[in-house]
Amino acid sequence: MVKRKDFKLVAAWHNDLPVGFAFGYQLLPAYGWHKVLGPPMQKAGHSAWLDNVFCLAEMAVVPDYWGMGIGGLLHDSLFDGLTYPRFLLSTMQDDSTNGYQMYLKRGWFDLIENYWVSAVDRSYRVMGKWGEL
Repeated sequence: MVKRKDFKLVAAWHNDLPVGFAFGYQLLPAYGWHKVLGPPMQKAGHSAWLDNVFCLAEMAVVPDYWGMGIGGLLHDSLFDGLTYPRFLLSTMQDDSTNGYQMYLKRGWFDLIENYWVSAVDRSYRVMGKWGEL
C-alpha cells in the first residue's frame, strides 16, 4: 500500500452510485510527480512551488453529470480546511474544458503550459493557487 502525507479524498454520490471523486496529498520530494516536475518547474522559475505544497492528484466526474457543479463542489470540499501556502495541479492543455474554466474561476493560474507527458502522449499544463495560512 502506498501512503501519502495528508492524503484527502472526497466523493460525490447520486442514488447510492458514485458520480465523482477528487483526491490530493502533500507533494514530497520522494514522490514521482515531484521528480518529474522538478526540472521544468525550475526552468520556469517556479521551483519554490514544489516546497510545502498540497497537490490535487486526480479529479473526475462521470460525463452524464458534467455541468451540474459537481466538480466545483468536489474541488471546494477537497481544499476546505487545508492550510498550505501553495496548491498545485495538472490538467490537459485544452483551454475549452469545463475543468480548466472551473479552476480559473477558483483562483488557479498557469505555471507551465504545454508540458508534454510522454506516458500518455498528451500535453498538459501545471497550475498553481495561493493558499491561506
